[in-house]
Amino acid sequence: MIVPIYQVEPYLRRCVDSILRQTFQDLEILLVDDGSPDGCGAICDAYAREDSRVRVLHKENGGLSSARNAGIDAARGEWLAFADSDDWLDPDMLEILHTAALKYGAQIAECSFRRVYSDCTREETLCTGACSTGTREDAVEGMYDWNRFKTVAWDKLYRRSVIGGIRYPAGRLHEDEFTTYRYFWNAETLVYVDASKYNYDCSRSDSIMSQAFREGHLDACFAFHERLLFLRENGVVRLEEKAIANYCYILFDRLYKAYRAGTKSEKLDAVLAMARRDAAEFRGRPVSSYNREMLGLLAEKGLRAFGEERDRQEGR
Repeated sequence: MIVPIYQVEPYLRRCVDSILRQTFQDLEILLVDDGSPDGCGAICDAYAREDSRVRVLHKENGGLSSARNAGIDAARGEWLAFADSDDWLDPDMLEILHTAALKYGAQIAECSFRRVYSDCTREETLCTGACSTGTREDAVEGMYDWNRFKTVAWDKLYRRSVIGGIRYPAGRLHEDEFTTYRYFWNAETLVYVDASKYNYDCSRSDSIMSQAFREGHLDACFAFHERLLFLRENGVVRLEEKAIANYCYILFDRLYKAYRAGTKSEKLDAVLAMARRDAAEFRGRPVSSYNREMLGLLAEKGLRAFGEERDRQEGR
């Protein structure tokens, strides 16, 4: 179990304690202190002194991807899992995933999760308890449909072979979007257990995902574009329409937010250049009339005209 840690002192013990209480006890717990300026490093060291299963990696701050990669490189086990340090696991999560992976001969096992807010908890699925298997194409399609197999890194158990040499992109947000589909593609069989066993804390106002738009959120555009190209290169024609539709949704969402925020940067320029190329490249591809129209607007008249049109659509 790999836990990247940065400035989460109020939440860290809840996370680590939930891992130590797993019914599956034969595990290595890698606490990756990513140069945290608070007391997290000392807390990690205390856990290592108390439990021989805990190892601590102290490193200079490099971000979530860097910390996860350090954990992958240091891990000794055949199976790998991730937890975010402000979240927590149900006691039987790892046992359920490991049992399912062995039973179905799967290289990736995934469960559902619940979103925990300050005033309520919401289950991500119906939690029927049913197990179902899928191929790598099934799993990638599930990412687009948000059905069974999903993009997030932390509700899964991975056989080391599917991760191989693939690492999370340093310095990027939306790091899961760059990598999870590649892990899926390396698996012959995946199994999904429809039971919420991971608790995703949505109550923090200072978390990355709760922050207002910033330049790094544009990284999602590159991630979805890379996935589209990957599927095309691997001959997955049946998913192209979904891949393009999802890419356009993310592209338009992020560009509109950048417009509203008054963002000006080289990264934004790169996204706009990519959109202009796609407006031409998508001719003859399965693209909806709306997406084709908006890509054309971006290509011909630029971000301001696009933003003004979206303002009109939003009734602003």
